[in-house]
Amino acid sequence: MRGYHCLAILALAAVCMGPTGCVQRTITITSDPPHAIVWLNDEEIGRTPVTVPFTFYGKYDVRIVHEGQWMSRDEAAQVLDVSGAELKALIEDGHLDTRAIEGEQMVLIRYLPLSTAVRANAPVWDMPGLDLLAEITPGRKRVELDWHFELDKAGPVDEEVLIWHARQMRALVAPRPVPDEDAVEDEAKTETGRHVPAPAPPADAAGDAAPAGPINASPR
Repeated sequence: MRGYHCLAILALAAVCMGPTGCVQRTITITSDPPHAIVWLNDEEIGRTPVTVPFTFYGKYDVRIVHEGQWMSRDEAAQVLDVSGAELKALIEDGHLDTRAIEGEQMVLIRYLPLSTAVRANAPVWDMPGLDLLAEITPGRKRVELDWHFELDKAGPVDEEVLIWHARQMRALVAPRPVPDEDAVEDEAKTETGRHVPAPAPPADAAGDAAPAGPINASPR
């Protein structure tokens, strides 16, 4: 009986001292049409198809933007589900952009931006508690999540609508500027026409002004 206990202890020691495994987690994002720009939690990660590693499970914010596709008039009519005469009228009215590429007139098909939230779910063996066993077990484990998105065609729209969408996307993509305290004070002077003094710092019990910076008191 003692021999079996010794064998069990040796086997456990071999597992602990031997090469441990690791878990490789990736998310692959594809889209139709491809080559769209992808933001994952407000961080640009590339163009579809794109694969990125991840560490934590849970909800991820996904934003996908496509600049548009240039295609022939026949392809554009098929994608927009219009006749050749209707496509010609849309082009003449300025609802669709065109360009000559290698002597052929091409039509730009635009797509609406997509913003959504997707949850990355863990397999059973990678859930809290069991994931520790997966980490120490020899061998490489993989979690490969595949997310596919279909972009809706914008269709022929007025120029004012296109400008509005462009401004909305610029506001989403552009970083928010940090307000400048001096600029805010100057703006207050301009609006009121007089100098607005900054509030005085509070005084302590002795009547002296309180220090401007934080105080790191030692624990008692």
